[in-house]
Amino acid sequence: MNRQTDPLARLDWDALSHEYFEDRRGRFTAAERRRVLETGIAAVAAMERIREAAQIEGARGTTLVVGVGIAEVPLLVAQARSGRRVVAWTRRAREARILAEFCAQGTPAAQLQIVAADAGRAPIPSGIDHLWIVSVLNDPTEFPALHDFYYQRAQPRTFSGSQFDADRRRARALMGRLVARLAPRAMVTLSDDAWPWLEEAAEATKRTIEATERLWRAPLTRDPVRIAVVRR
Repeated sequence: MNRQTDPLARLDWDALSHEYFEDRRGRFTAAERRRVLETGIAAVAAMERIREAAQIEGARGTTLVVGVGIAEVPLLVAQARSGRRVVAWTRRAREARILAEFCAQGTPAAQLQIVAADAGRAPIPSGIDHLWIVSVLNDPTEFPALHDFYYQRAQPRTFSGSQFDADRRRARALMGRLVARLAPRAMVTLSDDAWPWLEEAAEATKRTIEATERLWRAPLTRDPVRIAVVRR
């Protein structure tokens, strides 16, 4: 894949590598870049099929992406260009700027907002009919104890029960905020770390969930991802 055939070629991969790897190997490999694109294309196609089957709004809907990163770029571009309003959050201000600059190339500014924000405090758009929350509630920086729990890395001598309780409270509160702002019929794209919190929030707000099996793996974290249709 070269610059003529790769739609992500103009993305500043070197700058983003510093955000992701710090003192590790330093840059994304060609295989990882290709996987981001191919997984993104497959994800967009799967979401479109499920959206149509569930009769969820298309071009006039609103998508909220929590924890946006490189893996979500194909989603951002495809949905914004289709006419949907897309709001995306990340705690990394520099990454937000880089992604916004790339997505602005050929994407209507009014359709896409990439914001450096704390998901626990940021204003949530109303009437969200597509929520994307993949590899967020097991993030090693934001939810270190949940990260160790999900990936079975907790060490008996150092694992903190108080940290786990704090992470659990924050995860529960975040999902509760998000689900409360969903449209009466909405689609949620999520990884396994978010599943129990979605179930809990849906039950608390008297919503039903119909979920697919795991459809793909996130291109960088390799977390399994599924799609749920949530109705009230």
